[in-house]
Amino acid sequence: MTGPRVPSVEEEGESSAGATVGSTQRDREEETAQEHAPEISIEERRAKFGLRCAAQISEGQCSNPAVIPCQICQLVAYCTEECMKRDAEHHSRECPPPTEPPSRSEPTSEIPDDPVKDMGVFWANYAATDILNLAANEGAEYNGLLRVLLTGTFGLRHLIYSVVALPETASPLLHVTISEMELPHLYRTLLSLLILRKGIEINMDPYEVADLVTHVWYSYKWPSHVMDFIKNQLAADFQPFTGEEEVYVLSPGEDPCRIYPYDSDKMPLVIGFSLPYWEAITTYLKETIDQQPIHRDREQDVNAYGEPLENAFARMSPSRVAGLVKWRQTGLMLAYGDSALPHVYLNP
Repeated sequence: MTGPRVPSVEEEGESSAGATVGSTQRDREEETAQEHAPEISIEERRAKFGLRCAAQISEGQCSNPAVIPCQICQLVAYCTEECMKRDAEHHSRECPPPTEPPSRSEPTSEIPDDPVKDMGVFWANYAATDILNLAANEGAEYNGLLRVLLTGTFGLRHLIYSVVALPETASPLLHVTISEMELPHLYRTLLSLLILRKGIEINMDPYEVADLVTHVWYSYKWPSHVMDFIKNQLAADFQPFTGEEEVYVLSPGEDPCRIYPYDSDKMPLVIGFSLPYWEAITTYLKETIDQQPIHRDREQDVNAYGEPLENAFARMSPSRVAGLVKWRQTGLMLAYGDSALPHVYLNP
C-alpha cells in the first residue's frame, strides 16, 4: 500500500513563494484601489450624523444638515457660511469659551456640596449610589427576595442606578418601598413609575422610555410627545385621583390613607397617600399653571441650589459644563445645539 505523497523541500519552497507573490499582488491591488477611491469630505461625513443646522430662520430652525461647526465652542454647527453669519449675533450671547479655568468661574450658589446639609433639593447634593451592591453582599448570582426601603430625597434615582448596576448573573426579586416627604418629589416619583410600568407593559423601546422619564425629571418644559404619551397611555392610571377611593387605617393610631393597586405581571405597583397628600395632588392636577411665576421661581432655584461651577469644572469636560450652563438658562435637558422650540408644555 502506498502512502500519501509528501512534497519535497523544493516544492514547499515554490508553493510558499507562490503564496507570497500572490499575497503581495493582492496588497498592491488594495493599495491602488485605496489611492483611487473617491475621497469623502469632512462635511459629507459630518452630515451623516444627522445634526441639524442651528440657525433660526423665519420658519423656525433651519432643517438642512449641519456641516460647519462653530470654531470657538465646537458645540453648534451650521449648513452654510451664510447661516453661520445670520445666527452670529444670537449665538454670541451663549457661545462658551472652549476652556475656562476653575479659578475664573464664578460660583452660582453658597450651598455647600455636603450630603449632610441637603436641603431637600430634588436632585440632592450627592450622586445616586448602588444601594444593593449585590456582588459584595448577597453574591453576583443571587436570585432571592430583597426588601428595600428608600426614605431619602428622591430615592427612585438610587433604585434605578442599583438595578442598572446589577451583575448579569443576578436575578433578584425586589420589593421596594419609596417614601417621599415632599409633594414635588412625590409627584415626580409617581409619574416616573407609571411611565416605566407602562413602557414595560406595551413593550416600548427602553431608550424612548428613558427619554420620557428624563424630561419628567429635568426639563421644566416638555415636548409634545411627552404630553401625548401621558394623555394617551396614562389616562386610565390617573382615574383614582378623579374619584373617591376607599380610606384605610393601616394600624391603630396611624393617620388614614388612600391606597390604590396597579396590577401587572412584570411591575406591580401599589400607591398610598395620606389624606392631605391625596387632596394636594388632586388639587394640583386641576390647577392652571401661570408661566410667569414659574420662570421667576426657576431662576431663584438655580441661584439657590445650583451646583457651583467651580465643582462642575473640576469633574466635567468643557463641553459638559457648557451643556450644564445651557440647561440652567433654558431648563431643558437637550444636546447643546438642539432647538428648544418643540418644548411647549410646562412640566407640572
